[in-house]
Amino acid sequence: MSGVDDLFSPEGAVEPPPPDRLRRIERLLAVALPLNVLGVFCFTGVPGALLALVGWQLADEEVARVESGALAPEKGPRARRMRGFAFGQLGFALLSLALQASLFGMGFYDGLLAFFLTLAGFGAPEV
Repeated sequence: MSGVDDLFSPEGAVEPPPPDRLRRIERLLAVALPLNVLGVFCFTGVPGALLALVGWQLADEEVARVESGALAPEKGPRARRMRGFAFGQLGFALLSLALQASLFGMGFYDGLLAFFLTLAGFGAPEV
């Protein structure tokens, strides 16, 4: 039916069910987790924090949709768990980034680079 037919039909328009974004949020947080965990060692904390932030925002929107009645109530606990998990990842990413900044300020990464270059047979870089 066209849009005009939907307006004037006696049965009314049949609305499609709202999309389930919980699976996408799970995948997003699954990608963010290793980035956050390896952040201190591989400098992947910033992309991991950004993905966790987006996941938290999307999960918060899903919780709001459940509370407003736009989504089925049985999706509420899962959406709340994902929101909490994303918030935990954000907290971990914040601590990880603070640790990275302090290690960088102490010269830890410069010393680590010099150590690995010496192991590989290259001289220590002039800093």
